[in-house]
Amino acid sequence: MHRDDELEGGRIRRLAKAIQNEYELLTGDRLNLFVDNENIEWGNEWRGVIDSALLQTAFFVPLITPLYLRSEQCRREFVEFVGRASSANARELVLPIIYAETPAVTDPDTQDEVARIVQQIQWEDWRKLRLAEESSPEYRSAVNKVANRLVAIAAEVAERPVEPLIDEAGDDSPGSLDQMAIAEHNIFRWAEIMADLGKDLPDLANIARDHLAKLKESDRRGGGMRGRLVVMNEFANALSGISERVLENGLAFSRSAIEADPGIQAIIRMIHGEAESDEEREQVEQFYRQIEEVSETGTAAVVSLRDLIQNIDNVQSLARVVKTPMRQLRKGLTGVIDGVTVLNGWSRLIDEVRGAAS
Repeated sequence: MHRDDELEGGRIRRLAKAIQNEYELLTGDRLNLFVDNENIEWGNEWRGVIDSALLQTAFFVPLITPLYLRSEQCRREFVEFVGRASSANARELVLPIIYAETPAVTDPDTQDEVARIVQQIQWEDWRKLRLAEESSPEYRSAVNKVANRLVAIAAEVAERPVEPLIDEAGDDSPGSLDQMAIAEHNIFRWAEIMADLGKDLPDLANIARDHLAKLKESDRRGGGMRGRLVVMNEFANALSGISERVLENGLAFSRSAIEADPGIQAIIRMIHGEAESDEEREQVEQFYRQIEEVSETGTAAVVSLRDLIQNIDNVQSLARVVKTPMRQLRKGLTGVIDGVTVLNGWSRLIDEVRGAAS
């Protein structure tokens, strides 16, 4: 977001301010509007901001661009806010603005989970308006439209009880302990994916190291560009199977975790109250430990994933032949990071629930 604003000469921040001013003009109330993570420490403070926003009917307005979708920090912000808003039955508080042409958002078959969520929300289109004069009637009318929409959403959400989504089920639906058993199936699958990734990462590192050595040897022998292309072709072939596997696992992990997020948040908040016997309390603790173990495994893997994604971005520029496997790897690894963000949120929520119960 910061880089986008720099590229736009500050127009993005001025847009946020214009929406805030218009909202205050229409309602007399100050609008709490978070357009990015400026001045917000990541961790407990940011999660506190999210919770306060939900209680005060503040809004999260991500301005979507290709750079936004490539930013791990922005994606984490988006996934956390959407998950908590959904679990509080207030997903409308997320209002994306498509600020620049972003193919992943307009692609009906997108493999990007954040882009897929944006597609499900009634977003505002700013792709042409960003080229308009900020003082023009066209631009000011569009700002007024967004502000009026926020006014309507705030009124609607204010009348709705803030309840976990699991409470919306009928009397005959499974209780939270039953839902916990269903969720354990997904947790087992995520643990398998993390185990597979644990095997793939060393293989990826070995493949990259071996072919980097071949590249240097080719240069030493004076192989020139032709020699480099031969090595890059070998590199692409060596990556093809593993990149497809990482893509499939990463996308499956992120999608299932994000889709399960509101329900599992609700389950975590409720199962302490439903567990009456020692056996049931032990079941709850076992469920918690399963989440924490996968979260810890994923967190450890993310350190390596960040370095790998950086290397992928560097390697993609070397030769066209490696772009497809490199792109697959980046998408898959980004999906894993998105999924780990969700699991880390559950682990922190478990700590909160335990602390409240003690």
